[in-house]
Amino acid sequence: MDPIAATALAYTAETVVEGAVGAYFVTKPTLPLKVHLEHVATGKNVERAHHSLNVIGTQAFVFGGRTSLDSSSALASNEVTVLNLNTTEQTTASVERVPCHTAEKEQGAPAARARHTSVSARNKMFIFGGEDGQGKPVDEQGRLWVYDPATTSWLFLDPPPDTKFPSPRAGHASTASDDGNVIFIHGGRDADGKLLDDTWAFPLDHGKWTRLSTAHEAARSSPSLAYAQNKLWRFGGVTTSGGENPQDVLQCLTLPQLEPFVQAGLEPQQEHETSGWESVSAGEGATTGQGEDSSSRPLYPANRSMTALHHISTGQGREYLLVALGEDEAREVTGARYLHDMWAYQLPAAMLSGAGVKDAIRENIPKVDSFKGQWAPVEITSVDIGDEERKGGSWTGRGAFASAMTGTRQFMIWGGIDEKGDVLGDGWIVKIATDILPGS
Repeated sequence: MDPIAATALAYTAETVVEGAVGAYFVTKPTLPLKVHLEHVATGKNVERAHHSLNVIGTQAFVFGGRTSLDSSSALASNEVTVLNLNTTEQTTASVERVPCHTAEKEQGAPAARARHTSVSARNKMFIFGGEDGQGKPVDEQGRLWVYDPATTSWLFLDPPPDTKFPSPRAGHASTASDDGNVIFIHGGRDADGKLLDDTWAFPLDHGKWTRLSTAHEAARSSPSLAYAQNKLWRFGGVTTSGGENPQDVLQCLTLPQLEPFVQAGLEPQQEHETSGWESVSAGEGATTGQGEDSSSRPLYPANRSMTALHHISTGQGREYLLVALGEDEAREVTGARYLHDMWAYQLPAAMLSGAGVKDAIRENIPKVDSFKGQWAPVEITSVDIGDEERKGGSWTGRGAFASAMTGTRQFMIWGGIDEKGDVLGDGWIVKIATDILPGS
């Protein structure tokens, strides 16, 4: 027996099986997750698609995107729309609009755009890329735009001369390290319509782009990206072949240790070697659960693009990736283009964490599953809709929305497109139900 298992069994004998309560928490399943939905409306028009959303404190910041899907429609302006979430009116957020200086003026501000990315780090939002009103990627020579809510002002970070940087792109994905020190971007589509497979890192204290060298993978646009456990996790997207093995919708890229990575001041001209993207299998015989005889087989979410992907922590070292909504262009799952489901993937727990010890115990108890490395549909336990809302309030499928974490156990979505092709102007806060958390 390995040392971890031996320690776990000793822990079981000494502390857990002493009473029914301890045994209950060890055998209580860690999946499925259960969530509470809280609808958010504004009373003002904040319809957006292909935009970005950041949540800092009690404010949500909406930037860019389109206000309708008409080919003649202009992009949304380059002002920042602020949704104040700490309102006394139930589920109704007040709205502020922060005008921006045009890009031609001193200091400047990002031009209007869509299909860009924006991530939160150090209480600021960092915007990269996107497309203009003609659908062409904006060419800003690797620039990161930075918005500071404390001063309602913009600044930008340009890579030093004679250094490499990501090519102009739209429909890419972005995320930040847990400590907010490194910004990552991946994939997208370039000015020629070519799908991209590259991954870049921008350590904020170093101020240069570094390409992470990977084996050639299927290029994709509209994937989703999250950071967890010193890895980048990629879900879904649109590939050149129009799809991929549906059991390989989730991949991970193991990163170099970030602190030495930042301190070393790696030259951007040199690609930083990684082991490449690795597919995370859902298990032999896995199914999306849509066919017959699927109840006893491992489940996994159907492939999709423009979905939410977030790292969720429920305490004691228990961590998940949560996927929500998204677009199924092939309409292979339900016949609908926009999906309304949510899924949770249980990440491996650190061996010496509370969750890791409990997993080791579970793996040595007959008929008790640790659920490590497994998917499960998320269960909605309750829905909160404000009485004063004029419209909406129905949890339905949507794509081209934006999402952002609002805490370690909750995230927010805003806007998007519904099955009728309407651009939406409402949002939801998705909260892990803490009173009925699965066993840690």
